[in-house]
Amino acid sequence: MIKYFLPITAIIILFSPARLSAQAGQEGFYLDHWLPKSIEIKTFDTVETTNMAATVNIMVNAGTTLNKVSPHIYGQYAAAWGGKLNLSSLAVKVIRDLRPNVIRWPGGSMSNEYFWKATSKATAPQDVPPGYKYQDLLYGSNNSSWTMSVDNFYDLLTKTNSTGSISVNYSYARVGTGTDPVRTAARYVADWVRYDKGRTKF
Repeated sequence: MIKYFLPITAIIILFSPARLSAQAGQEGFYLDHWLPKSIEIKTFDTVETTNMAATVNIMVNAGTTLNKVSPHIYGQYAAAWGGKLNLSSLAVKVIRDLRPNVIRWPGGSMSNEYFWKATSKATAPQDVPPGYKYQDLLYGSNNSSWTMSVDNFYDLLTKTNSTGSISVNYSYARVGTGTDPVRTAARYVADWVRYDKGRTKF
């Protein structure tokens, strides 16, 4: 049992390992690849011990495991407008050091307009409304220097030892003008899954 006495007032924190463990539900496949956590203590500064009386008593039982920790509870996202992060040695190093474990693609709400296989308007699905606002940013196979493509994303996963989380274009099922837009959109997503070949976990 390790005890730390801190000169802090008006704050009381109680930890109950048994209660926390009981609250942990079944996480399913998220814990299939769980790993123990460790900490590397870096260089630190020392300060003089305070003479103030302790008002808080924190007890930590370092020998008790509360629960398994999935490496997938953390994560970052790579944005298509962020440039080719996979070709930046500095960016790759920083991401590897950060170890987000999961990197989401292609960003946030822009997923609703993202056509992963298109390189331009000409190669985008032809059943979207005529007034649809196309942007170069929304073509997943656009290889311009200022944007990341789907393949750049996969390369980034490899170089940073990360797994992916893909956000698909669900809105395509709502805006498609074909006879069965939901089926068409689902097929478009399925094509991406096949192209992915298991490189993305989520």
